[in-house]
Amino acid sequence: EALVTQAERASDAAEPFEPSVGRELSSLANIPAAIALWRADRARQRGDPERASVFARQSLASLTEADRATRAMVRWQLAMAEWMRGRPAQAEPILAEVVTDPHVWLRPWYELGRVQQAQGRLGAALATFGHGVEVASEAGQPLPLAGMGHVGLAEALCERGELDAALEHATMGVTFCRQFGYAQWLVIALTVLAWIRQ
Repeated sequence: EALVTQAERASDAAEPFEPSVGRELSSLANIPAAIALWRADRARQRGDPERASVFARQSLASLTEADRATRAMVRWQLAMAEWMRGRPAQAEPILAEVVTDPHVWLRPWYELGRVQQAQGRLGAALATFGHGVEVASEAGQPLPLAGMGHVGLAEALCERGELDAALEHATMGVTFCRQFGYAQWLVIALTVLAWIRQ
């Protein structure tokens, strides 16, 4: 927090930054929006959807049309705040919009499937998780991020009583999540695998 506060103060006097990937793909070209987005993410991680929403809206207000990747991340934070408030029906259209953005990363596919699953729409959830796996695999080989798609498929298939298929996807999910440097996803994958085995 102290470093972010320093960055916020320094950004007022800083020269404009032009990232090598272009402003559209950068989350650092717009420092005020990036700082508010970071604060939204911290509030979400601490289980505070109200503050997450406030900071996400603050970030959204700082964005320009060129800040496409950051806009997708901010919209995801807003959807997650709704999901945390227990309002999956409000989170779903935001996530459905986020996943149509070509700059989006793969986690929103997983969250959209979870929101659909929470509303009892297992067919829609299976289609969403499956599409997320396809998007991850379009690079020529499955990416570690495809792991969460497989985990989502496993959860929905287990709920439908299709335990053999669920076990297969959970096992693939664990394999992919082990390659990804984000421990939380591996924990989720292992939990789902244990749940299916039980």
